[in-house]
Amino acid sequence: MTGWRLGYVAGDKTVVAAMGRIQDQSTSNPTSFVQAGGLAALHGPQDAVEEMRKAFESGETSSLSG
Repeated sequence: MTGWRLGYVAGDKTVVAAMGRIQDQSTSNPTSFVQAGGLAALHGPQDAVEEMRKAFESGETSSLSG
């Protein structure tokens, strides 16, 4: 899939370290403007985060609901 993406993970230190070793070998770093966008998303208004959390919690966006 083409395009610019940015993500993060939180979890058990050992698991995250293993994920990092795999990721380091399979991807390259995001461009500087994608990194800046990620910071803006994390430090900017968080109104949409709560709205999306509620949608996921209610199953509105679940591909597993049937």
